[in-house]
Amino acid sequence: MKRRHKYPRALTFVIMILFSLLPLAAQSVPELLSLSLQEYSKGNYSQALSGFSYCARQGDKLAQFYLGVIYDIGKGIPVDKTKAFQWFLKLADQGVMEAQYNVAIMLYKGEGTTQDVTQAVTVSIKKTINTLIFPGTP
Repeated sequence: MKRRHKYPRALTFVIMILFSLLPLAAQSVPELLSLSLQEYSKGNYSQALSGFSYCARQGDKLAQFYLGVIYDIGKGIPVDKTKAFQWFLKLADQGVMEAQYNVAIMLYKGEGTTQDVTQAVTVSIKKTINTLIFPGTP
C-alpha cells in the first residue's frame, strides 16, 4: 500500500527554498555583500552568487557588477553572456563607467546581445564624455 504524503512534493520543495533564504533575510545588504566578497575571493563562487544575487536585487551596484562578471566569465556557473549583458546594461544606465565600457565591448562583439557597432560607439562616447566632465566618479 502506498503511503500518502500530507503535503505534495512541490509544496515541500517551496518550503525548503524559503527556509534556505532565511539567513539572507537576516543580514543587512552591506553585511551580506561583505560575506559574498569574501566567498568570491576564496573561490566559493556558488555561495558568492547567492549573496550577490540578493544584494543586486536590493539595488547594490557592486553586487550587480559582480553578477555581470560572474555570468560573463562563468565563475562557478556556465557562461551566460545574455545575463552578463543585462546586469552591465542596468549599471551602465545608472552611469557606472566600468559597466558602460563592458556594454560597449559586448555590443561591438555581439556578446549577449545583437551586434550593434553604432550603439557601441555611442556608449563609448558617453563614457568618455562622463569621464571628462566628472573625473574620478564611478
